[in-house]
Amino acid sequence: MKRRDLYSYMEALSNVTELKGVKFAYTIIKNKKKIEEEIKILEEVVKASENFSIYEQERIRLCEIHSEKEENGRPVIIENKYKILDTEKFDLELNVLKEKYMSDILERERQINDYNRMLDENIEMNITKIEYNDIPSEITTNQLESIDFMINFD
Repeated sequence: MKRRDLYSYMEALSNVTELKGVKFAYTIIKNKKKIEEEIKILEEVVKASENFSIYEQERIRLCEIHSEKEENGRPVIIENKYKILDTEKFDLELNVLKEKYMSDILERERQINDYNRMLDENIEMNITKIEYNDIPSEITTNQLESIDFMINFD
């Protein structure tokens, strides 16, 4: 499996936690713990440095200052982007900010590239399997399909 599959596996496990059955629940819990450990490693790899977080806060503040405002004073955001009034002035100030934090920005880009490479790596994970007969009868087709990675169909 690829590391990127961990997120969909975790979501699949979360979607079946309400189903009953001791063996089933035990298998879900064991697999969730294994997957959570791997995801925790990925989250540490992609965690932004303190300086980059400061840069992001200052960049957002700059966007808010230069954006058009709604009647209530909140910035206008269209398709997850601030609607900037004076783009020339904004770009000048943003470039100054980028220069100040350039090494942190470059480090963040490297960090994200490393994270993306890690997501595409194959990993061996000892997923605990459950026998088909131990699957709760009220499981839906979608739920069953989402957890097929942990079902022993033999």
